[in-house]
Amino acid sequence: MGRKSLAVQRKEQILDAFERCVVRNGLDGVTIEQIANEADVMPSIIRHYIGNWNDLVRELVHRTIRRYDMMIDELSKASKGHDVVPRMLENMYPVTSEAADREKFVLGLLMTAKDRYPETKEMILDLLRKATTSMGEALHRTYPNTPKETCDQVAYSLICISITNDIAKNMGMDLRYTEGARVSAEALINFLETMNRARDDRL
Repeated sequence: MGRKSLAVQRKEQILDAFERCVVRNGLDGVTIEQIANEADVMPSIIRHYIGNWNDLVRELVHRTIRRYDMMIDELSKASKGHDVVPRMLENMYPVTSEAADREKFVLGLLMTAKDRYPETKEMILDLLRKATTSMGEALHRTYPNTPKETCDQVAYSLICISITNDIAKNMGMDLRYTEGARVSAEALINFLETMNRARDDRL
């Protein structure tokens, strides 16, 4: 694979800086000048490679969604087997992954700003629908005797717990609550496993 073009490198540099600023100050507390300082570039560079403020938000949403799409596609291709579930939980509740935590925190902030940036609303909703469907299918492949609707409900619950947990964690919530979130997620998985086993025994 060849080297990334200067334009691609610049955009990534700027969006990385934007993401860090958003995590520190929230979406409303960030200016283009702050992003420029964080990225160590002139504000004119941001306008040249990305555009105005709305363009920045749109690009950040697109990048966040692309990253989640990659994870979802990997999950969709996973074969049936109980190794799928630990991988799913590790992706959603990583022990030490600052980047993954930051992405979910940013996604949560973008979700709360849907009224100010309506063009991002449908993109995020599509992502959540796709994630719920893919995770539900992966869970149903692992626990085939459990109703698909129940697997979808658990998938959506896991997503909600994960996003809410990372928003709270980045706001300074004690890490022991993250452990509690993981335990809650595992309890939902255990519920599916118990239901699957009970139905299997009746067959």
